[in-house]
Amino acid sequence: AAGAAKILDGKDNDADLERFCSNIRRVPQKIIQRLTLENDDKIFTAVDVLELCQKLSLPLVLDLHHHHCNNNGENPEDIIDDVFATWEGTGLPPKIHISSPKSECAPRHHHDFINPEDLYPFLILARDHCEHLDVMVEAKQKDKAVFQLVSELSNCPLIKQKGKTTLVI
Repeated sequence: AAGAAKILDGKDNDADLERFCSNIRRVPQKIIQRLTLENDDKIFTAVDVLELCQKLSLPLVLDLHHHHCNNNGENPEDIIDDVFATWEGTGLPPKIHISSPKSECAPRHHHDFINPEDLYPFLILARDHCEHLDVMVEAKQKDKAVFQLVSELSNCPLIKQKGKTTLVI
């Protein structure tokens, strides 16, 4: 982590991203092939990381909570096709992370559970852009949060539950 702080210090995003590109060339290719990058909630927006992923041919895990906290006005529909395109050729479905804010006072902290309204609009959007999507839940209650989210979403229009943790839209 200390080395990462020197590479990406958040003081100059463009310089940080260029340093990342220079330093990643020192990483063995078999490790690079297993890497994904994710936008964060303070410094690097989804667009910043998307551009880096496109440059390095790496998949982007779009974190919707982070995107809500840190963006330059772009909506998920503005970048969804480009985000999903970073997964082409991997043999894997696109992956996203979802969490809900703990409170208005702590908007970056993860809640125990997921508010379905933090995910549902994206799922409806995504159905026209990809056939399969992996959703990784980041919540303090772990499996309980997943089962509750799937149950709640299965009551939403256009969504049907298929198995304990699978939804069909």
